[in-house]
Amino acid sequence: MAAGHKGGKIGVAMTMSELEAERDKRQREARSREEDMRRLRDDEAYRISMLHSAFLSYFNSSSSHPPAPPNFPTTP
Repeated sequence: MAAGHKGGKIGVAMTMSELEAERDKRQREARSREEDMRRLRDDEAYRISMLHSAFLSYFNSSSSHPPAPPNFPTTP
């Protein structure tokens, strides 16, 4: 590998098994990042849904405000 390769040996050629291990590691890291992003999107959708419910409850129970719109979008 090149001398500046991040995560690899500096100045020494990597063997095939080392290259395969590095590739597998990077694939696992990419899958982990994708799963983290999915969890964050799901969490955000849940929080928006909870805020929407609180918004509806507050405004629908208040006599000084008109009712909130019932079809406020809750899905991303």
